[in-house]
Amino acid sequence: MMALTAMISMTAMAEDEKSIVEREFWFDNDVSTLQTLDAVTTAVDISTLPQGLHSFSLRVKDSEGLWSSAMTKYFVKRPTPTSTAVNACEYWFDNDVANRKPLNESVAVVDMTGLTQGLHAFTMRVKDDAGVWSSAMTKYFVKKPTPTSTTVAACEYWFDNDVANRKPLSESVAVVDLTGLTQGLHAFTMRVKNDAGVWSSAMTKYFIVPLGADIEGGVTISRYIYWIDDEINDNKYVSGSLSSSSDVVAVDLSSVEGGSHTLSWMVGDSKGTWSQVYNEEFEYDPSAVVTSIEGAETDAADDKVYDLQGRRVKTVKKGLYIINGKVVVK
Repeated sequence: MMALTAMISMTAMAEDEKSIVEREFWFDNDVSTLQTLDAVTTAVDISTLPQGLHSFSLRVKDSEGLWSSAMTKYFVKRPTPTSTAVNACEYWFDNDVANRKPLNESVAVVDMTGLTQGLHAFTMRVKDDAGVWSSAMTKYFVKKPTPTSTTVAACEYWFDNDVANRKPLSESVAVVDLTGLTQGLHAFTMRVKNDAGVWSSAMTKYFIVPLGADIEGGVTISRYIYWIDDEINDNKYVSGSLSSSSDVVAVDLSSVEGGSHTLSWMVGDSKGTWSQVYNEEFEYDPSAVVTSIEGAETDAADDKVYDLQGRRVKTVKKGLYIINGKVVVK
């Protein structure tokens, strides 16, 4: 027998001599089905009620013959579970229940043939061995195009969300034109297109055009300053134009002891702006300094250029070298 067990005790009356002498209840506002509860019964028989939502109402009478207001509570009568396994499963896309399809395996492959690219809804439900279907469960997903491209066919960029004035980048390592940008913070955005004609998402980076920068061109390096280790107060300041990237700067190491050191330097341009501080660590061996390297001052790419360890170098890259008995910065 199915029963509804409830706490049907009532708050004691305000006066001690009063007591509850009778209790009665009914279901679903049908007072004609009223039943009486004795003093000890707390389980109510609900076996005759159909499955679904119901209401249970209760009132009590005191020793003076006064009835309380009715107290009503709601409950759901559920079917007695009898199933033990899932024996069917089906799914559909985008609320198209009419075209639902079965899933017959515990791990199944879902057919997405015919779906367009974009956002879709996948819904499924299962049926137990008692023939009862579960609630439908829906998940959302994006169908993306199958990638077929292998190379980048085009690239373009723009500044500060000005997409209308975007410009192409045709080289793998390209020079970006900053002409017309004002001093301050700017956004650089670029995207690429593959050989299938599909553009990538845009990638944005931020940068600053510093105060005094001349992005119109015509700026030359007019002076430089350098120092060894932390001796910034003992710096060497030199005024003079460096006309090309092949120019070298002589560094005086006559008062520097052998060992590990750091060379720091800044350069100033013809507009009065100084660069940031650059640092480079080097090992200095005074005994390896050659006092004369014939022809090195005329051809910095021949065998007459030495590193700080006294070894000849054939290819001169950025760094410290000995030329004509002096240490120079290339």
